[in-house]
Amino acid sequence: MAYGYTTILRCTPSVVLLFVVYYGLPELLMEWFGVDINDIHKGIFVIVTLSLLFAATMSEVMRSAYESIDKGQYEAAVCVGLTPVQAFRRIVLPQCFYVALPNFGNSVIALTKEGALAFTIGFIDITGKANLIVSLNMGAHSREIYLGLAIMYWLISFTLESILKKMEKWVGKGRRAVNSY
Repeated sequence: MAYGYTTILRCTPSVVLLFVVYYGLPELLMEWFGVDINDIHKGIFVIVTLSLLFAATMSEVMRSAYESIDKGQYEAAVCVGLTPVQAFRRIVLPQCFYVALPNFGNSVIALTKEGALAFTIGFIDITGKANLIVSLNMGAHSREIYLGLAIMYWLISFTLESILKKMEKWVGKGRRAVNSY
């Protein structure tokens, strides 16, 4: 079931999933449960969509990070007296987190940029606001507005990248540097 979830969601374009959640979920809930969610704020649909996408991506990131950890780490922890849960939580999970952190950072930055699609359902974020400004000015200065928007996204991405690099350095404290001669 988890494999099907990750495969389907990772292969679905985010704008298509956004439309399916925004237009399909209210119909589905009305038909199956008689619940009307058409009055819910559009931001909720954006959050649900981006959460579904991020969860599918992160499941693959964590799976690959878990598989990269040597099984001997877990076995050694259990042999010295840790319970299986303690061995996972104290030994395996911190190593998984360190391995997964660069891909996690890339996914967070990609998710931030995917949020720009929210204006397609009428949600006004910074991309939607830029489009409104361009339309109110009848297309005048559209290059400058979109260039400013690109700079905003660049600054957001750069800030996130800097924070995640510091986080990676902090999590990696105590790890031995590997020489690649």
